[in-house]
Amino acid sequence: MKTKKLIGMIILSIALIITALVSVNSNAAESSYYLGITNVRASKDEKGAAYGIGGLKADGTPVKKVWKIVSYPTENSTIPDYTNAFYCIKAEHGFVNESNPNTSGIHPLYNTRFNMKTQQAEVIARLNAINSSKGDTLLTQETYNKIMWILDNMYLPSSQVAVKDKEALLQAAEIIGPNGYEDGNQLTDDDIEVVQQLAIWYYTNPNDTNYHVNDEKRRTSITNNIF
Repeated sequence: MKTKKLIGMIILSIALIITALVSVNSNAAESSYYLGITNVRASKDEKGAAYGIGGLKADGTPVKKVWKIVSYPTENSTIPDYTNAFYCIKAEHGFVNESNPNTSGIHPLYNTRFNMKTQQAEVIARLNAINSSKGDTLLTQETYNKIMWILDNMYLPSSQVAVKDKEALLQAAEIIGPNGYEDGNQLTDDDIEVVQQLAIWYYTNPNDTNYHVNDEKRRTSITNNIF
């Protein structure tokens, strides 16, 4: 898999919401974005699908939703743009407390950027300032390097080499073999995006058993439905 994709920028808002913007071309990255979250992803079947981890609660909803970060043309717009690949660096430091279901109208402006490769010290310092204020484990250089490896090896559907990247990813995970998909595991782009997001959270949320899971059965249990 090509490992020289440009990791666009981390964009931080005054509210200290941290998101990684992954872009194939740095010239395509805008200087600011209105970002929000939705629990429904843009599936190819146009019906949409939502994802959760940690099993289901009594009401049938997941213990934790895997939110999708999307951009909006304006602060008050209600039409999400799924074009860019936005990834959240750390779970639970997001747009809104999960106990508050009213997330539809929250579109903060992100206008501060850092290059995650050339400004590592600044990025780590920002992240750890937030971690420290919340009593969370500080991010080490070793963990940061692992996150960068994930970002560098991500499958991005908008990439010019997306077909080759997807094939390489699925072969490395032993999901696809010489005869194509094994055991009917037809993974969608949304499926892969969710797994890549959870891979980042595995390292940035080391003390949260919802995200840092070493048990094989629990780790592979991702719910795909409409919540």
